[in-house]
Amino acid sequence: ITSKFGYDLSHLIFAVWGLSFKPQTDDVRSAPSFTIISELINRGSTIKAYDPKAIENFKNKIKLNLKC
Repeated sequence: ITSKFGYDLSHLIFAVWGLSFKPQTDDVRSAPSFTIISELINRGSTIKAYDPKAIENFKNKIKLNLKC
């Protein structure tokens, strides 16, 4: 992403579908989406994410782990 858009992503919005580690679960413990979304947010981008089963667990985990 940074090779295409640079390191300042504050002007971009990214959509992410599927947040859990495994499809059809709410398990986000080792989900790659967490690492990717955290880095995108730290670089200033806006995220639009969707996962019908994992969204609440993901929101709780990201709140605890974002660098402010």
